[in-house]
Amino acid sequence: MTQYPTHPPVSAAPGQAPVQVRPAKNTIGLIGFIVSLVSFITCGVLAPLGVLLSLIGLFKRPRGLAIAGLIIGLVLSVFGALVGAGLVAGYLGLKKGGGFLQQGMAMGLSQPGVQVFYQDNGRLPDDAEFDKILHDQVAQAPGFLSKNFQVDYRYEPIDATSYRMTTPGLDNVFDTSDDLSEVFQVYSSP
Repeated sequence: MTQYPTHPPVSAAPGQAPVQVRPAKNTIGLIGFIVSLVSFITCGVLAPLGVLLSLIGLFKRPRGLAIAGLIIGLVLSVFGALVGAGLVAGYLGLKKGGGFLQQGMAMGLSQPGVQVFYQDNGRLPDDAEFDKILHDQVAQAPGFLSKNFQVDYRYEPIDATSYRMTTPGLDNVFDTSDDLSEVFQVYSSP
């Protein structure tokens, strides 16, 4: 088996030392590889830049680091996209969940105010009085709970001592399967 040198021998002029041939460098491929590796730290944010630089580096020899940078960059780009999509979905879910939390809070806050109203007046409040009771109760809640408090609800007296409060649930549409509905009972103090 014959082995061939990787670089052809360079003959030197008479009286001069032979010239050393340096292997080719692919600086852009190396930079693409490094940027792709650094994107591990940034959860894939820099990965698209690593992919781009590695793609450019594929047009020069040697291609090894450019190929590695391309593969790492692509994998981390997909990972970064999934993380980004998860963050957006989480934000939207928390926003909806926050509305759902406010609905539950409105139900809990209404009960003590309606109880006091019943004891003072001997009857359940009408719609306008209920709105004022709920508004006053929310105003007394800690700031992070009462800030931007906005809840749609239905107040329905059932009989002389009980009422139903219904909120529209996560879809924010009444009369669907996710509505929150609770019946509350008020009592006369002895």
